[in-house]
Amino acid sequence: MKIPRLDENYAEVIAATCRLYCNSTKDIAVFSISGTTSQDLPESINAISTYKNISITAHLPKSCTVSKLINYIDYDNYKNVKVFNDFQSKKYSFRHVNLFVESKYNREKDIVFNNICKKLNLIFEWPIIIKPVTILFGETTEKTIGCYIFILRLENSFVQMSVQLLGVLLSLMNKGLLNGRATYIVLLAGGTATRTLAQRLLQYFAFQEIFNIIVLIQDTFGDFVLYSGTLHTNSKGYCRYIGTPVVLNKWEINKYGGSFVRNKTNFPINSSSFQGCLLIANSRKTLKTNISLELVKDVFKKMNIKIADEMTKAWNDMYTRLIIDPGSFLEIREMHTPLFILPYSWYVRQADAYPRWAGITRVFDTYVWVALTLSIFLTSLIFWILALIFKLKGYDKLLYCMLNSWGVIINIGITIPGKMAMRWFFLSWIIFCMGVNTIFQTFFISYMIDPGRLHQIDTFDEVNYLGYELLSTQIENFFYIFGEKLRPGLKQVLREQDAIILSLYNSKTSLFINEQLLMRSYYELCGNNITYKLHKIRGYESSTYVYVGISNPYVSEKFSQILGIYFQSGIPNLLLNSNCDPKGTLSLTRQGQINLADEYVTMSLSNLQSAFYVFIFMNCFATFIFLCEI
Repeated sequence: MKIPRLDENYAEVIAATCRLYCNSTKDIAVFSISGTTSQDLPESINAISTYKNISITAHLPKSCTVSKLINYIDYDNYKNVKVFNDFQSKKYSFRHVNLFVESKYNREKDIVFNNICKKLNLIFEWPIIIKPVTILFGETTEKTIGCYIFILRLENSFVQMSVQLLGVLLSLMNKGLLNGRATYIVLLAGGTATRTLAQRLLQYFAFQEIFNIIVLIQDTFGDFVLYSGTLHTNSKGYCRYIGTPVVLNKWEINKYGGSFVRNKTNFPINSSSFQGCLLIANSRKTLKTNISLELVKDVFKKMNIKIADEMTKAWNDMYTRLIIDPGSFLEIREMHTPLFILPYSWYVRQADAYPRWAGITRVFDTYVWVALTLSIFLTSLIFWILALIFKLKGYDKLLYCMLNSWGVIINIGITIPGKMAMRWFFLSWIIFCMGVNTIFQTFFISYMIDPGRLHQIDTFDEVNYLGYELLSTQIENFFYIFGEKLRPGLKQVLREQDAIILSLYNSKTSLFINEQLLMRSYYELCGNNITYKLHKIRGYESSTYVYVGISNPYVSEKFSQILGIYFQSGIPNLLLNSNCDPKGTLSLTRQGQINLADEYVTMSLSNLQSAFYVFIFMNCFATFIFLCEI
């Protein structure tokens, strides 16, 4: 295709427009778009894993039976998972102007673009660096760019222009270089254009939540006209429509090259421009939404802005990374003050309780029991030796001495020795047995009330050493802890309740979850009658922020101010706790309503099982001794 030579006055007009309508302290991004669609950046997260599912039937004693098909991602088959694609990124040092090029034409033949570059370089005396739009500039952010210039060619249809513009906008958005508050200048080069085409372009940008737009066209008289527009609300209340375009300024050509006829600024846009408008709330992905929506609605009510909630029927969760999106093609460009701060920790099954029947044997450890047994035999031997020395009846047989020593322990009356030396030894044995009995009875009763628990896993090192399966609802948690080389046994589930069911089904499972989400999901499972509890282990704690994303930069600024006041007053945390834990803060080791009856134990045969074992053993031993004497 032969490219017509275009008027070099385009460069003069663009330079003058930048002086008048662009922030001179920020960068200018220039795009020459000609007949080809911009290529978007590759996705940053490499989706390697595939979903699997497992049918879980967990029988929970004294509560209920849960049968559920749980979807999860198993990372055992991916030993070296890479989070990011291998694309090159370089840093370039420059001051103010960034010139990004997307064009299928040879740059040497792109006259308009070359002239604009030269003119900006001469007038503003800024260094010019030209790089393709796919290059990632490490020192540039959306806040450093104050003006975007799009050069379109009139030989393309409006559909082609819109597709080309969308490609560039998506590329900028993916690299975090799209500033909704900046000035957007659209130059239609290559001939004369009409007011209708200018209106269609203004409407196109307004639909993408970009409102500070100036369309520069050349009319049939050869003059350059700058069009802008004001917001209008349609019948449904959506404030993303531009009415009849208004002539913002006009460039008249003269012997000095040309000049603007007036020094008029663009129409001011702020949060009050959207009062009475209607926004659509849209939740992407997963964590739970109802609490977020309730808080966001209250904030927007203060701003006199409505939120459509037709989609809330499909939201079965509690909070989310909420997005307020009017339905444009561009995703959220700004994330603001978080609605909630959710601390995440590792949880494991609480250790099982000791059986109450084992209370007797747990009072002393093995060495103490052995020492007490030996003390009985040693005491009996001393009594027998003293009886032989003093020739006392009743203690002259070793078996009688053992029975008398045992009688003192179990508080049974026995014959007091006649000799003073034996009485002093007998008194010391009574004092010793009283001390042992006091300690034994105290601990025995305590273990009947609270038997305690087996060894509790309390550190993440123990979890790794014992090979626990690790569960989480967000893959980012795994990469945060392990890096790119994930350890075996990692599973990602979709919902927090699924993670709880898996942890109750398999005792060697640890889940990374937020405490509020845990309590909420716990309440909803089995009517809060689960006997198994979860224990928070130490270490590897982190926080996840529940954000609200608003694509409209003018609304978002006011929203952040009001939300900051809400945070100072503690309203978000109050709302979160009232929904997650309406009955008050509960510890993770005691879920549900506290019942004081659980603090007392009704004595039963199972509680005295060990005592019966000892009783039967001693009866058998006595029978054996009786048979031996016969």
